[in-house]
Amino acid sequence: MFGHLIKFSEAYEEPFPSKPLDLIAEIPKEELIATVVAINSKINPVYSSYIDDSRETQVACLRFLFLDNHNNLEDSNCLDFINEYLKTPQNYVLFSRVTCLYALQEILNSNNFTEKTPRYTIQNREQILRYLLCVNSNVLVFDQEYRSSGYEKLGERFFEFFMFKELPQNQYYHSLNPVNFLYKSFSLLTTIEKDEFFGKHFSDYLKKTFKIESLIEFFKFLAYTYFKSFDNKLDVSYINILADNREYVDILDAFSKRNVTGKIEKTDLKIFDFMEIKKNPLFRASDEYNRNLITYLILDNKLLLEKTYSLFINDFWFDYLKPFNICNRNDWGNFIGDKFFEPFIENIFSEAFRDNPRVVFRHTNDLKFKLDGRNEIEYADYY
Repeated sequence: MFGHLIKFSEAYEEPFPSKPLDLIAEIPKEELIATVVAINSKINPVYSSYIDDSRETQVACLRFLFLDNHNNLEDSNCLDFINEYLKTPQNYVLFSRVTCLYALQEILNSNNFTEKTPRYTIQNREQILRYLLCVNSNVLVFDQEYRSSGYEKLGERFFEFFMFKELPQNQYYHSLNPVNFLYKSFSLLTTIEKDEFFGKHFSDYLKKTFKIESLIEFFKFLAYTYFKSFDNKLDVSYINILADNREYVDILDAFSKRNVTGKIEKTDLKIFDFMEIKKNPLFRASDEYNRNLITYLILDNKLLLEKTYSLFINDFWFDYLKPFNICNRNDWGNFIGDKFFEPFIENIFSEAFRDNPRVVFRHTNDLKFKLDGRNEIEYADYY
């Protein structure tokens, strides 16, 4: 993971709260989600391939949390908190993408919040900070094993052993180029659509799930939504859409269904699956003040993007192919590998080496051999 996550015990000289969610019970659920989404939007920018772990961004997140977006820094209402943070080592961070995903998962699965909007003060906004530092502590709970697992005996295998333990959270810090990713996802979806067997089921799935028939419209809408979702003035990723625009409301509602999951213990690695957010990366806000306009908060923009590729592969299988007994898991996996992934990679290599006379590119059938009457073997996928 990036940097050093600051834990509750490193910021406050008091016992760790027995029920961290109680710290924020007097703040409405929607406000909490909007605050965490805004922090996540800054750390995980729409137009960047990389997670932004700079101290400038950490300070910007801190100021947003305290509703201090427009004051000069020297007049900031959270200047004391900023100064305390800036005293920490350069690699220390208050907020990470995993902090936000973990917090969103907990908040979405709880309804023990006030429905009345309070008058916000430094004190009740600090409660959100305290809660997020508790989340950091829970994110790092597995680090306790560094002191208790006899790591000295591992010698040179220390890195291999403990980096494997860090994978559940480190997977959310990988880089992702949005343009390249959308090209890959469009290639996948068109491959499925054109397939003689899966194409008709894909069309049926789009109709049942999103009430649309056109892959192009579906893809264009999600790509447009991704790039246009960040509001520079409000510093948050969201979508506003007219309530009578039913075609797009149906798509967004499909990504906003809430499926409350059972409680996952903080010592269970499944807590880092964030399945509720992966399944439904949008949150439909209340239309209490304007019934003609619907607002959807984007819980995590990269997970929304992945709904067109890696998460779509799982969704199509678990929501349609498996329950309707269309095929078995091997059939679907073989299709993804043989009909999409291998040809997709082959095309990339072919384009890369096409004008290089010193390179001879071999792939698939070119690399199948029979030796001494044995069964045919494939030497490699690409050479």
